[in-house]
Amino acid sequence: MNVKKSCLALLISMSAVSTAFADNSNYDFPHFITSGEGVVHAVPDQAEITMTAKYIAKTPEQAKIKVDLAVNKFMNDVKDIDETISIESANIRINPIYSYPDKGERVLESYESVRNVLLKTDDLEKLNGIISVGVNSGMNGLSSMVLKVADEDKYRDEARQLAFKSALNKAKTISDNFGFSRYKAYRVEYQSNSPQYQPMNLKANFAMSSEAKSNSYSNSTITFRDTVEVVYQADGTSYLDKKYF
Repeated sequence: MNVKKSCLALLISMSAVSTAFADNSNYDFPHFITSGEGVVHAVPDQAEITMTAKYIAKTPEQAKIKVDLAVNKFMNDVKDIDETISIESANIRINPIYSYPDKGERVLESYESVRNVLLKTDDLEKLNGIISVGVNSGMNGLSSMVLKVADEDKYRDEARQLAFKSALNKAKTISDNFGFSRYKAYRVEYQSNSPQYQPMNLKANFAMSSEAKSNSYSNSTITFRDTVEVVYQADGTSYLDKKYF
């Protein structure tokens, strides 16, 4: 009896990896549950950068001129780095800026104009040059930088296969140790997660040297993670009586 209790405790422990999975279903047959996780780390080979031009002037026309000059110069100069760089310029946004004196009536002070430029490149070694050109052209903000991989489907599939393999290996281990002569998958719950991109510290990026920036890009990783949970129907128990299930 002690052996049975010990085995039962181990089986319950393994089933606990999916408490919600088990609680939501009533299984009136011998069964066990396994979970599998697949994790793949990839080195980025693409980048998307959003740089911003933001200026304040007394009139909306003046604010627009300042932003347009910076954006146009940036878009022209960045082509000298690589003509294959993809560039998309967003529409300009102009907003009034008010002050509120003691009497509470707002007073129009100036206008702020903002315009973003999105760039995509397949050469991470050119990121430093792109950012430098942007700053020299009058782009005074680095709004976002996302490092990616070109073949996401490949890494997703690798993570998925690792998750499946993990769940199947656990099932075989349980079957071998608990004496199930046969088992088959009864229910599968699969979850594919979005790639986890390592965020870039944009403020630190401006402060770093070119060499430090290059190292930060090359040391970045993208994580692909998949999980699967499986309920197996088991036959032919030899170590546990079926009444324990």
